[in-house]
Amino acid sequence: MKESFGEIGDQRLTVMAGIMVMDELNELQKRIKGMEGEIATLRKTRDDALTKADKNDAALTGALGALAERMVTLAEKLALPKAS
Repeated sequence: MKESFGEIGDQRLTVMAGIMVMDELNELQKRIKGMEGEIATLRKTRDDALTKADKNDAALTGALGALAERMVTLAEKLALPKAS
């Protein structure tokens, strides 16, 4: 810092160092808030996708169940009587 500001005294250098540290801390806090917002958005997107997938799974399971019942019914109708 002495190279940047020259000989301004130890107290002033300490104050300048403190100001620089606080400025860097402030920037990092802003970045953290931004990342927290991104995380919240990603979590919501994930939760929405999981909900949609659950609904699709339930609909598919229901459709497959109904199809299986129809196949059983058709198989019973098409079955030939057993020869004795």
